Order: sequence, then C-alpha cells, then structure tokens
Amino acid sequence: MLDPRKSHVKYWRPQILLMVANPRQCSELINFINDIKKGGLYVIGHVKLGSLDSFTTDPVIEENPKWLGLIDYLKVKAFVEVTMASTVSEGLQHLLRLSGMGGMKPNTVCFGFVDDSPPRDTLSFVGNERKRRFFTRLESGKKVSIDNLFMNVRGGGDSRQLSALEYVKLISDSLKMQKNVCLCRHFDQLSKQSIVNSKKTLFIDVWPVNLFRPDTANFFDNTCLFMLQLACILTMVPGWKSKTRLRVFLCLNAQTDNTLQKQQKLDAFLHQLRIQASVKIVTWDHLVSHLPVMSGNSSEKMTLMERFHAVPKEFIGAINQLITSYSSTTALSFLYLPVPPEDVRESETFLNSLKLLSDNLPPTVFVHGLHPVTSTTL
Repeated sequence: MLDPRKSHVKYWRPQILLMVANPRQCSELINFINDIKKGGLYVIGHVKLGSLDSFTTDPVIEENPKWLGLIDYLKVKAFVEVTMASTVSEGLQHLLRLSGMGGMKPNTVCFGFVDDSPPRDTLSFVGNERKRRFFTRLESGKKVSIDNLFMNVRGGGDSRQLSALEYVKLISDSLKMQKNVCLCRHFDQLSKQSIVNSKKTLFIDVWPVNLFRPDTANFFDNTCLFMLQLACILTMVPGWKSKTRLRVFLCLNAQTDNTLQKQQKLDAFLHQLRIQASVKIVTWDHLVSHLPVMSGNSSEKMTLMERFHAVPKEFIGAINQLITSYSSTTALSFLYLPVPPEDVRESETFLNSLKLLSDNLPPTVFVHGLHPVTSTTL
C-alpha cells in the first residue's frame, strides 16, 4: 500500500480520548485504539463517580497509579486522565476540555457500546494469550496483580451501567463540543493474535453511507472520509498490514444508478487519496420495500426519513442481514453513526436501532466525523 504520509495527500491526525469504565472488559479495545492513533495523542479517560466533599483525601490520587500500571502491563503508548464528577456526562466534559498537552487536545472521543451482552474478562484473556505473568509494577516499585487493581467485570444491576438516555447524551455532548465520535461494539471478540495467525486473508470493511438515510448514498461527507482514514491507518499497522485488506462497499440502486460510472468515480477518489482498497458493489433495491412512502413538500418540512425514529425496524434488520452476508471473512467493520435525535425521548429508540444494525457482526466501529480529514493542497 502506498503510504499517505509519503504522498501529496495530507491526513488530519486523530487525537483520541478513549472513555473506559472498567478495563477488565475492554483491554482489546484499549489495544485497538493504540493501533489507530497513528502516532497522535492517546488519552485513556475514566470518571470516578462521587463528590470530593465525601472524602478526607482525593481518591483520584489513589486511582492514578493503578491506571499507570495497566498502561505498563498492556504496553500501549497512552496518557491516563482520571477525574471525579457526580455524573459520567459531567466527567466527560471535564476530560474533553482539560486533557491533552498544549495544542494537542483530543479531537475524537471513543466509547465502548452499551448493550445486554454478558461481560467478558478480556484483561485476563490478554494475559493468557501473551503468556505473561499476570502482574505489573507500580511506580513505587511494588509488584501487584492486575486482579487486585481493578474490580471484576460488571454484574446485573451494576451502578456503572449507563442507561440509554445517559449513553446517548455522552454522544450528543461530544458532538456539541466539536469532537468526532466512535462507538465500538463486539470488541470482546477481537483477537489480534488470531488475525496474525490466520492462514487466510481477512478484510477491513468500510460502509461509507448513512444506512438510515439511503437517499444520501451518493455523497461522501466528512464522516465517510474519516471512516476511510481510520481504516487506511489500520491497514498500515503491523499485524493488520500483513493479514488484512481494505474493502469499500458501494451501495447502489440497480434500477436508477449507473453502476460502472459510480464505481469508476469511487476508484478514482480512492486513488487520489492514496488508499488501496477493493470496491465491492452492493445493490439494495430489494430493501426499498421496507421504507416508508415519502409524501409532502420536502422543502417545507422535514421528510419522514430525516426523523430517526421513523426508520422501520424491518429496514434496519434487512440492512443488518445484508452486511452479515458479506462478513464471513471480515475482521473489522466501520459503519456510519448518525447524529443522535434532539428529542431525548427517542434516545432508547436510537440506541436500539444501532444494536439491531450491528447484531451478529464482527467487531464494529460506528463513526461520526465533523471535520475534513484530508487535503490535497501542496
């Protein structure tokens, strides 16, 4: 692959804040973000719930050595920022404003996904997979077990489990503060070692279209470009580079679209960005029957499909089946993250739609980008 860093294309560098509640459940995600940061800033953030008035000493001071020990154990290049707040949303705002150094501030925030799947202790799995002794050394020089540093995986009724309203608010707040957003699901299934040991070529799939707005399929916006950038970075990382190839899916209506023309246009666009990828044509004419019939003057009022809650579950389920049918050899998928609804009463519907779209898929990253990420100006 031609390295974009050696071409006339300038790529916007992601500076990433990864929000972590319990590292026992997301060690693979921590390692993954370390792969896609492209030499940029990487901050692991954690919010401790409470009020300083309830303590005689600042409990965050006691937390920091544990997280630094985790970073040392996982061997990732990251900074750690721990704060205390009454809510996770308030703590996230603190971290987005204050984390980083000088002009290096997070421009992208990543979250794990909130669903009902049983939690898995991936931290122990990483230790066994690497065949390393399951301890780390704190700054004081004391050796401690990782098991003693962090609590067990969450159980039912865990107070740390966010509601749909709280979780969607984190997304909305991040976008309001002009940060790109990534939601990462199924990363407990990701094993980089399995990818490295694979005897067959695996794929990194990019679906650069808002699947809840099929009428926008002909447009590449900032989110689509950001998805391509992250996928391109991943294919240049050791391990991923030798075992994976990049696929970009072009969704078309065979009845109305000029397939050859659109494929050539996309090929030329990828060539201009120095991204080596195969273009996979997908026709979705058979899914149109699930969409509601548009009516009214769209110039005078919002169309039905622009209101997120109006997207039929049957359509989302059909899209999920379509993606699943192409995912048998997929190591990772990038999907388009729509803007959350302004009406907080629709938060649960929004989150359930994302769940339905990504059910039974391999590790999946929902992406929403706000800013241009490439420039071809010399």
